[in-house]
Amino acid sequence: MTWRRMVFVIGTLSMWLPGPTLAWWNGDWEYRLPLAVTAPEDLAQPVPDVPVLVRLQFANFGYFFDTARDGADLRLIAGDDRSELAYDIDTYDPTTGIGLLWVRLPALEPGRASSINLYFGNPEAPPGRSGAAYDGAERLVLHFGETDGPPRDASAFANHLTTSTAAQGQMGFIGRGIHLDGSQGLSVPASVLNDARELTVSAWIRPTAVTGAARLLSVGDPAGGSGLLLRIDDGRLTARLSGTAGEILLSATTPLQADRWYHLALTLGRGAALLLDGAVVASSEVPPALLQGELVVGAAAGGPGFVGDLDELRVSHVARRPEWLAAAVALQQPDTPRLLFGEVEASRSGVSAYGELLRTLTGLVSVDGWIIIGIIAVIGVMSIEVIVDKTLTLGRVSRANRHFLKLYAANPDDWLQLPAADTDPATPLRAATSPLQRLQQRAITELVRLLRTPGQTGFGRLTAESLEVLRSAIDSAIVEEASRLDRGLVLITMAVSAAPFLGLLGTVFGVMITFASVAAEGDVDVNTIAPGVASAMSTTVAGLVVAIPCLFAYNGLASQVRRLTDAMDLFANELLGRFVHAYGKQGGTDAAAA
Repeated sequence: MTWRRMVFVIGTLSMWLPGPTLAWWNGDWEYRLPLAVTAPEDLAQPVPDVPVLVRLQFANFGYFFDTARDGADLRLIAGDDRSELAYDIDTYDPTTGIGLLWVRLPALEPGRASSINLYFGNPEAPPGRSGAAYDGAERLVLHFGETDGPPRDASAFANHLTTSTAAQGQMGFIGRGIHLDGSQGLSVPASVLNDARELTVSAWIRPTAVTGAARLLSVGDPAGGSGLLLRIDDGRLTARLSGTAGEILLSATTPLQADRWYHLALTLGRGAALLLDGAVVASSEVPPALLQGELVVGAAAGGPGFVGDLDELRVSHVARRPEWLAAAVALQQPDTPRLLFGEVEASRSGVSAYGELLRTLTGLVSVDGWIIIGIIAVIGVMSIEVIVDKTLTLGRVSRANRHFLKLYAANPDDWLQLPAADTDPATPLRAATSPLQRLQQRAITELVRLLRTPGQTGFGRLTAESLEVLRSAIDSAIVEEASRLDRGLVLITMAVSAAPFLGLLGTVFGVMITFASVAAEGDVDVNTIAPGVASAMSTTVAGLVVAIPCLFAYNGLASQVRRLTDAMDLFANELLGRFVHAYGKQGGTDAAAA
């Protein structure tokens, strides 16, 4: 196993180890729910400050009872886990499992997902900022979620209704809504419309009757030459705006259907536009006059009012772009695929839930368990030192062998030359760390000793007896080199075999102590046994954590040692053959006989 491969294996295994959860916004919050919001793909350009509806229910959020009953501990954080997002709670009821949250995204880009993290699980958290989910242009936001009292404005301007005769608590498009029977209505204070250079009025409507004429919205007296009248004429939406510049008439061509929800919007600015479900159905380029007075929804003195349901009424001092309204409509649909829920992640003080369990377990381990775990840890550290050292050493040896064999194969005769008779044998140290180089030097040294004749200046020839002596010397050198390569591996084998048994010893001893304590107290339940058993099992886990990696490492290192030893055997056989050919007796009678 090479060093790079070992680093890769260790890095891969470390991905499965428990550790701190990254980028946790605040350690006081215990849980985090990732959300992904995707804008419609057909948007021409990014839209800013869109209020996104987050619908929580038991199907996608089973943690209602882990939150404050009023949702005061809910926080919405951007995907970077640093930036807090403005939000508002429309409805939050853990008993029924319904939560409606409005969160304002700084920008929605076409076809791209925006990440949001919903944090919860902090009993000490103060309530979040009410009304902050809406930009400064929103002058009136009515969710109609009240169970008692008139509908109240959720925006920061607190433009609460002056009168309301509508039936509340009805099932709306988003949450609760109101029902109008043709004689009921709402009156919005005049402060909502005053000084508005631009205007957008929007709501979800579901007409139950589409025949005849019914007044939906009105401001002032359009028939008298000043004001707005939005009504349904035989199912078709029409808007009449009157002022000093004259009259503007907008009329949709497609009739509404009964008992179906529509998102209705009227924008006034440089022109006027009537929109259904985010699409323009009628428009005019003539600038309308400024509207002054109360905004009346439903019946008024001028005729019968709207019959049907109404939800999420908003008034803004800006002419919302069609892209903005289309994105809002798409993100308010129930079960929209544009809002995806991830898996809830748990944390405490920035530590993962798995890590929290490990921390609890460490507090349960007894003294004798820690002693055994300490012994196992010492064995593991020593084994890791050996593994790292042997991995580096065997890597260097393999590279040195390859370098030497490259030089040897280029001109093997250079490596068979004997030195002069009156000098010590020596060869160039071109690959000093290579066992094959040392083997070749050892063989040349022994060959010179065998061929040198006492009292003479030259070399003799290699006999059969000398060949056996030379072979024995080379075999001895191979054994020494193999022993050097194998040095330290026995410690890894001890870790492989001893660590699990030490862990088992700690487990058996811990279980024995646990049951002895139960017998002494005479009280048996899960809470009595579980801590002791968990503590006892921890020693076995520690032993296996040390033994398993050591087992893989030993097999890899032993395999590499065998390959290096086999390479020395093959090189020794080739070297002997070349010696016999170069320095054997003429005709090879003696050497060949060996």
